[in-house]
Parts: sequence; C-alpha cells; structure tokens
Amino acid sequence: MTRRLLRCTAALGAATIALVAGCTGESSAPAAEPTESPAASTPSQPPAPPAESTDEAAPSSSDLPTELPTDDEPVEEPTDQVPCTTDVTEVKIPAVLSNLSYPDRTIVYDVEVLGENGVRVTGVTDLRFSAAREQMRIRYSKLPFEIVDEDRGLTAFAANWTGPSITGRWLVTDISETCPGNTEVRILWTSDG
Repeated sequence: MTRRLLRCTAALGAATIALVAGCTGESSAPAAEPTESPAASTPSQPPAPPAESTDEAAPSSSDLPTELPTDDEPVEEPTDQVPCTTDVTEVKIPAVLSNLSYPDRTIVYDVEVLGENGVRVTGVTDLRFSAAREQMRIRYSKLPFEIVDEDRGLTAFAANWTGPSITGRWLVTDISETCPGNTEVRILWTSDG
C-alpha cells in the first residue's frame, strides 16, 4: 500500500510540474521516482512546483507589516465611493453625446468609452434624489427619447431608453448618506449603427 501511494504521489508531482511548465513556458526536468528507504514509515510529499519568475521584485520582509491590526485599529479596505459635487472636476463631454440630458447642476466627472459603439457618462448633482429622478423621467420621455422600461427602488431608479439611432440606460442613485443632498447620475449610451 505504501509503495502504491508513493508512486501516485510521484505521478501527481510530475503532473503538477508539467502543468506549471506548460502554463508558464518554463521547462523543468521531470521529477525523479522517489525511492523508499527501509526506515521510512510515511510517504514523502510531492515536489513543489517551480516558482514563477516575474519582472517585478517580490516584496522583502521589510516591506511587509510586522504586526496585525488590533480590534481597536480600523482596517482600511478599498472603497468604490462616489465623489460628492464638491470633490469632482468636470470633464468635457464628446460632441456625439451632446443630445443626452442630465438633471440640473450635474457635474460630469467621468466619460468611459466602452468599445466602438458605447460610452458611459458618470456625474453627480446637488439635487435631491427625487428631484433628479423626476427630471430624468421627464427629459427622457420627450422627443427624441422614449423610455422603454423602468427599474424602481428606494435609493436608485433606472430606465432603458431609445433615441435617434441610439439606445441606452440611465441610473440615478441617492448618495446623500455619504454626500448630503447629492445624487449620482450614470448614462449608458449605445449606438445602433
């Protein structure tokens, strides 16, 4: 039984090395068959896969924290917090998006191209959520736009819309918990052609 386990362990180690070599492009000599010594009572462990080489240097032990935070210390985690109107800088909106409508006093701070036919525009306004929501509903219910359907929530409201050779989705989100009186506005614009 022990001899069979050793052979399986060796085969598993060799397969692991071959898999790592195939994925990383590094060649590695196959693992040698383990030999069982008469005094050995437990099977040996499979060989560790070769370390991957990277262009970046691994952090040294001096770069790593020496102590774990205590329960009294806050642990900082990355957040996806929406900025307030006082924190953003307005960016230029491409001319092709000039016919899109936004709530009053919206500051567009991000325009993201999503491929050949799509753009996402993100802004923030100092209008209350209910006022921003109603302005978007009214503006996208008038020509040349038409609201196709709506998703209603307590702190977010979204609608799919169509326009001349374009479709999209807008979303207003109440962010007044972190930015008093502010509402985030996102508009997804997609060209039909």
